[in-house]
Amino acid sequence: MPEDLKNKIQAEAERNHRSMTAEILARFESKFEPSGSTEISKAILELRSEVQELRKLRESALLQQKEHQ
Repeated sequence: MPEDLKNKIQAEAERNHRSMTAEILARFESKFEPSGSTEISKAILELRSEVQELRKLRESALLQQKEHQ
């Protein structure tokens, strides 16, 4: 596998909280699903990413709150 492609897959896998194998399989599966399913899958992935960011923000806020006590 070309190194640049491997790096892209690895970055997307990390972003989606999956192994590289799971990322590759998810990509293949999305190509064979009806288009509505693909849109739903994309929305779910975006929501997962947003939830992860919110968790990080919450943890940061809690740490700051503890530091000021």
